[in-house]
Amino acid sequence: MVKKDETLNLEILKSAKAEFLKYGYQEASLRRICKNTGVTTGALYKRYSGKEALFGTILEPSLQEMKMIEQQHLLDDYHLLQENKLAQMWDKSLDELTEIMRFIYNHEDNMRLLFFKSHGSKFGLFQQQMIESLTDNTYRYLEQAYQEGKISHILDRSQLHLAMTAYYKAIIQPLEQGWSYQEALLACQTIIQLFNWSQLLGF
Repeated sequence: MVKKDETLNLEILKSAKAEFLKYGYQEASLRRICKNTGVTTGALYKRYSGKEALFGTILEPSLQEMKMIEQQHLLDDYHLLQENKLAQMWDKSLDELTEIMRFIYNHEDNMRLLFFKSHGSKFGLFQQQMIESLTDNTYRYLEQAYQEGKISHILDRSQLHLAMTAYYKAIIQPLEQGWSYQEALLACQTIIQLFNWSQLLGF
């Protein structure tokens, strides 16, 4: 019975993902999801409280992995700060960007849902919130680096936010434009050339 229930649950999630990808969160229909799965709305509500819960369940594995990658990058950067090796951040910047692009394409459907199909859900402002969080983390990092005398100046936060917005908008452009993974990897080279973070941040 447990195996049967789990199989049905996976079928509901599969149908829901297809529905969200086609119509977006706001226009997605629980009735269509149920019809395509062959279950009643009552059976769906026994497993999920509604559309928001379904959407969140689909995205959760990608969100968790994204958080882990962000935390690891932050730990790596603070380690370089402690070791007084800030210049090495830019030696590894292409590798980090390539890792981010690989993650995006390994989670392609979920990234499309999160970045382009989430309007009307609690994730509707995810892009803006992500950039705000990354800007805050970077600014705190710069403040510490400046206090320790390891950078020559602190970029104004509004200017940092502008640069971070442009940077991450550029990163998701290949996905938004429907480029292949190989095309997206080439875009990483272009993005690195466009954004001279070492000069901008005073490293």
